[in-house]
Amino acid sequence: MTNDALLFALDLPPRPFEGQKTRKCDPDQGEVFINGGCWVELKKEAPCGDKLYEHKGKCFRPAAKPTESPRSISR
Repeated sequence: MTNDALLFALDLPPRPFEGQKTRKCDPDQGEVFINGGCWVELKKEAPCGDKLYEHKGKCFRPAAKPTESPRSISR
């Protein structure tokens, strides 16, 4: 057994996660559109570990949907 057997990688899922941004990915924020969702490409190269996702030898994390701000004021 080599040390390579101890390396972990999470494959990008085929669909976005609940709460993941799915529209208007922002390339200025490092977001790219993959498998229906926005992902932030990190400078880290594979292996990505057990908390990041790997796609084509690069590491990513899901981009969260922006939170909506209130549209009216209650009095």
